[in-house]
Amino acid sequence: MAAFNRSLTLVTTLLLLLQLCAIVSCSTSNSITRNHTIRDGDSVISEDEIFELGFFSPKDSTLRYVGIWYKNIEPRTIVWVANREKPLLDNNGALKIADDGNLVVANGQNDTIWSTNVPPKLNNTVALLLKTGDLVLSSDSDRSNLYWESFNNPTDTFLPGMRVRVNPSRGENRAFIPWKSENDPSPGRYSLGIDPIGALEIVIWEGETRKWRSGPWDSVIFTGIPDMFRVTNYIYGFKLSSPPERDGSVYFTYVPSDSSDLLRFKVRFDGVVEQFRWNNSAKNWTLLQLKPGTTCEIYNRCGNYSVCDDSKDFSSGKCSCIDKFEPVNRTQWDNGDFSRGCQRRVPLNCGQSMLASQEDGFMVLRGMKLPDFGSVVSLENSEACKDVCVRNCSCNAYAFVRGIGCMTWNQDLIDMERFEHGGESINVRLAESELGGGKEKWKLWIIVFSVIGVFLLGSCIWILWKFKKRVKAFLWKKKKLSVFDMRENRGYSVKSSSSPIQDLVGDQVDTTDLPIFSFNSVALATGDFAEENKLGQGGFGTVYKAWHLWSQGKTKELIDPTVKDTRDINEAIRCIHVGMLCTQDSVFYRPNMASVLLMLESQTSHLPRPRQPTFHSFLNSGEIVDGQDVASVNDITLTTVVGR
Repeated sequence: MAAFNRSLTLVTTLLLLLQLCAIVSCSTSNSITRNHTIRDGDSVISEDEIFELGFFSPKDSTLRYVGIWYKNIEPRTIVWVANREKPLLDNNGALKIADDGNLVVANGQNDTIWSTNVPPKLNNTVALLLKTGDLVLSSDSDRSNLYWESFNNPTDTFLPGMRVRVNPSRGENRAFIPWKSENDPSPGRYSLGIDPIGALEIVIWEGETRKWRSGPWDSVIFTGIPDMFRVTNYIYGFKLSSPPERDGSVYFTYVPSDSSDLLRFKVRFDGVVEQFRWNNSAKNWTLLQLKPGTTCEIYNRCGNYSVCDDSKDFSSGKCSCIDKFEPVNRTQWDNGDFSRGCQRRVPLNCGQSMLASQEDGFMVLRGMKLPDFGSVVSLENSEACKDVCVRNCSCNAYAFVRGIGCMTWNQDLIDMERFEHGGESINVRLAESELGGGKEKWKLWIIVFSVIGVFLLGSCIWILWKFKKRVKAFLWKKKKLSVFDMRENRGYSVKSSSSPIQDLVGDQVDTTDLPIFSFNSVALATGDFAEENKLGQGGFGTVYKAWHLWSQGKTKELIDPTVKDTRDINEAIRCIHVGMLCTQDSVFYRPNMASVLLMLESQTSHLPRPRQPTFHSFLNSGEIVDGQDVASVNDITLTTVVGR
């Protein structure tokens, strides 16, 4: 009898051990079947024993949740929560496959408080915890046929291998919603997802307000995060699926270059996204990135049409208006309130007249985070992109970005940041008068040559009118003339001069339309070009004064103070140089109009040195002797001005 009792005790013990082993085996399985319920205290382990699924309570809380965490990492790092909106009040909860085939969380009264909720009703399903940390619901007979995934229903953590689905036609996708607080897994007020408006980009929202954005995706990096190039396991992670699915959806995925690394992105309860890598030797998480991490990364920190620059130490908060723009409210701006942003100093011309689209230009800004709300236009090059923007009066800027193509902005330019390294170039539309070139230069040139031309023409008319009668009277009295060969000298010369009248007339060819005077005649008539005999002068002084100062290297003294204060000195000197060439005594040395335009347009072309003009006083220079006459070349160029 004693032996029988011992045998019975042994059998009972073995049965209990087998049952315990079965329970332990079930609790460490990577699957949940219809006949296997996970109770509070049990867990499911992934195949490589990296992730664990079970019940947990946040710090300083007695509420129970079903979640997934890293198995052998302390403190416990939660990456997914099932019943975050309906916690269990005690330890009597269960995780199981319901009769309809869905995976559910039930309380002690067997009421369902969370479900995968996959219609229609399914049979013969199984839940699996994959080594990636993805909890899936699939067919037990074909486990590759997935009905539901935790990766498609994330909470606050983005793990390698996740696919974030985006459908541009359906609007933004707010995939990640962080905890309400460090100890409360319920949904908080922030969210992170993909905004498909224009080029795809990552956005963090606070309610409906944008808090941060990554900048457009260019197929390699997010352009608003140029330091992705310098962060290990960053650039080689993100990919965008191509081509899109049948319904137009695309997927962002993240796979690190080294699959042995434990990496994760987490959206904190305060709306900051962090990237971590597990340091096995130090037994802690190493922070790789956090966004927004600087003042300038806060969305639209400086307002419309302004730029934030973290590389500069501005007392005003690192904000500055775009060049040619000014603060909307200077007092608020100077006090550090940039909310109202900046505005144009000069309104655009586009839309004001029939030719308005030709009166605006573009200013390029380099190394920039592109503004928000840009539209993508399918074009092949930058010139075509510019042409589209020029023709649209609502277009405030354009950019041609590698990997994206043509982008245009029809709204105010907001959330711009200047990078010390990297960034993109954007062309901002401005009124032509703000660009300081092009038509403004042509206006300056026209004014300069008009003044010079009017002065020279007026001087000639005055001289001809004043001395016409005296010249004619002298010609009637003149009795001796030595005739030179007209074919060689093309004029007459007085062999000797014995009277003021003869010195006055000098060489001449008299016609009723245009008498021609020698240099001596004009010099004598003007009292050697005396100041009191001068009719007037242009912005660059008189002609005979323009040559003295030029030859002495004092060209800057020729510039009128009003021009000197408002224009480029080098540009004015170049105009003077061209003006000197245009007043040469012989047509042989004067440039034609095409050459003049080329000289004015090009800042690098070499200008020939002007010859000494005829209207220069030699009388006191010692270059000729007394009684020697100076003959001018009587070639005349007449220009007729005809209206277009």
